[in-house]
Amino acid sequence: MSLEEKQKELSSLLDLPNNWNGYGDKEIDRMIVARAHQFLLMICDLELPNIFPLHDGGLFMTWGDDERLIVSFLPEKTLTSLTGGQRHIDSRVEIEWEENGEDKLLEFSTSDDFAHVNPIRQLIKRLDQ
Repeated sequence: MSLEEKQKELSSLLDLPNNWNGYGDKEIDRMIVARAHQFLLMICDLELPNIFPLHDGGLFMTWGDDERLIVSFLPEKTLTSLTGGQRHIDSRVEIEWEENGEDKLLEFSTSDDFAHVNPIRQLIKRLDQ
């Protein structure tokens, strides 16, 4: 599938309404899709991912037949602690993969100006080896 086709597939996630899966799912966040579009442009010379919506308004991308690499674009949220304090979490990117039989996880704030792109590029290249 070409980059243009992947970009269209990604944009089509914005057409999903609230409750798109029948379980109270949220509409896909426009900012998340915009960041994912930018990300695809940064990796377009590599294998392009499969793209799926998430129930909380985010999305995830997978590489490899057995989904050995998963990159999730997750919406911002505010967490409330048991003591009533609140903490704001910026939208973020989580990278999950398996290495030497161990599950690995990296998390980046999307305010880090795509600091996550180089680690992901390296992981995609390793999948092809």
